[in-house]
Amino acid sequence: MRRALIIGIDNYPSHPLNGCVSDAEKMYEILSKNSDGSPNFHCELVSNITSKSHLTSLVIDLFTRQSDISLFYFSGYAGIDDLCGYLITPDMAVYDLGLPFPQLLSIVNNSPSKEKIIILDTVNAAGTGIGNSSFSFQYDANTYIREGTTILANMNNMVIPIETNSGRVLTSLIHTALTGAAANLQGNVSIVSTFAFISNILGPWNQQPLFKSNTTTASSLRKCNPKIEFELLRQLIILFPAIHSEYFLDPSYEFTSEVGDSENSKTFKILQRFSALDLVAPVGEEYMYWAAMNSKSCKLTPVGQLYWKLIKNGRI
Repeated sequence: MRRALIIGIDNYPSHPLNGCVSDAEKMYEILSKNSDGSPNFHCELVSNITSKSHLTSLVIDLFTRQSDISLFYFSGYAGIDDLCGYLITPDMAVYDLGLPFPQLLSIVNNSPSKEKIIILDTVNAAGTGIGNSSFSFQYDANTYIREGTTILANMNNMVIPIETNSGRVLTSLIHTALTGAAANLQGNVSIVSTFAFISNILGPWNQQPLFKSNTTTASSLRKCNPKIEFELLRQLIILFPAIHSEYFLDPSYEFTSEVGDSENSKTFKILQRFSALDLVAPVGEEYMYWAAMNSKSCKLTPVGQLYWKLIKNGRI
């Protein structure tokens, strides 16, 4: 069982938000099904929770059940007072702003789920009268998260625009990643590849979401269409009998050359597709075309070597 609790709150009494509920709906839609329409997470979508007790009971229900993956997504305000940080709920009160982070982490750490994922796309409540200082969800060396837990959050002083008319930036990037932008060759998107995709996009702004993980596995969050057919991918071990083999080319592999050979051209198209996926690289030339025209060779890249091993060991 793969279970997800998805929360979006816009209806804060004094400072309402826009886009948190719609982003929660986007996450519900993308996580509920894989790209081929098959079932993925069993999702519970709850919009505009009004109380801390309701939020807490939903979180407890999620993480006290035995699941392969339990995923919690929250979009709304977060803030801090003199005691701790909170996921803020509309019934906030002095020294009781909502669900405290220490309580959330305690619930997660005691969960029997094999893998626990927390995604927090929150708005800093500083300056709204909610909380009393600038908010930063940071971990010190003494913070403990149990094996199998991963946290992805935008709460470490990210200063890029965090809310637009179409939704919040972090959720938008996560959604894009889950549609296939962060998928591996087999079409699987993990929380690790999602973070890597987001980090690459935000790099020019010198911004990074918070990412903390204590896990030795990276289960697929969603299955997308493979970037290459498995039958074709398995040609790696045929074209490259050993992991450090080189495949030697000549002009007959390029169909536009005067000596083009049809069978060699078919093989070359496969090698070029491998090259486009960073599985194969030309030796001594920048492009595969010139490797063929100048009778050079090509070889497996580090990524290609990884997939070569997986195929050789019967994993693909």
